[in-house]
Amino acid sequence: MTAGLCSRWADLPLDDPGRDGLSAKHLQLHLECDDFESPNMIRGVAAVPQRYRRAPRMVFRALDGRAWVGGPGRDTVGIEGSALFVWLVLDRPASVGGLAQQIRTVWPELGEIAEPDVQAAIDSLVGAELVETMPAAASSGDAA
Repeated sequence: MTAGLCSRWADLPLDDPGRDGLSAKHLQLHLECDDFESPNMIRGVAAVPQRYRRAPRMVFRALDGRAWVGGPGRDTVGIEGSALFVWLVLDRPASVGGLAQQIRTVWPELGEIAEPDVQAAIDSLVGAELVETMPAAASSGDAA
């Protein structure tokens, strides 16, 4: 940790021998800071966006503006509209922003792709158990 995350840390020297780990005193000072939004958030560090992937063992066939998706022991489901575009670009784990960018790249004729629309499509695919969220540890490092 660096000095200055909280105004009360400003006079703690960086070479303090007790700083090799976060001592109880330092932790208490850290948590008492009025200008610190949350003990779980460091100012200036962005949250890792949630990533999604197709559910395992799902297969699909695109036909006449619709994708037919199914898997072992599952009913076959037809998807269309924005969910179809999301499904087609979700060939590897991606965030909503990454999916929106991929759709823009593959189908530029669609114009602007709003992330809330992509999120709504993802939510419906997750609800149908065709897409799942990635575990947080696996979500870090998302390139798209």
